[in-house]
Amino acid sequence: NGRRFVDVTVVSAEHLPKADVFGTCDGYAVLEMCGHRVQTTTMINTYSPHWNEVFTFEIEGGRRPELAVEVYDWDRIGKHDFLGQCVVDAGAE
Repeated sequence: NGRRFVDVTVVSAEHLPKADVFGTCDGYAVLEMCGHRVQTTTMINTYSPHWNEVFTFEIEGGRRPELAVEVYDWDRIGKHDFLGQCVVDAGAE
C-alpha cells in the first residue's frame, strides 16, 4: 500500500531554563511531522523532565520528512512560555 511510518521516542530534556518568576518549570514538548501535531505529558516542577513517550507518524507521499520539536513551560494563566526548538531530518538513513 506504500504507507510508511516512523516511531519517535521523546526521552527527556535537561536543564530547562526558569521562565516564571514563581515556581519551577512545567515542561512539555510539541512534535510536528507531515502536518500532524502531538504533545507529550506536562512534567510538573522539574527542570529536567523525563517523558519516555513514543509517537507514530505516517510519512506521506514522497516528501522528505522533517520532525519539528518545540519545548514549552506550561502556565496555568496566560500564554505558555516557549523554551526552545529543533528540527530533525527524519528522512536521514
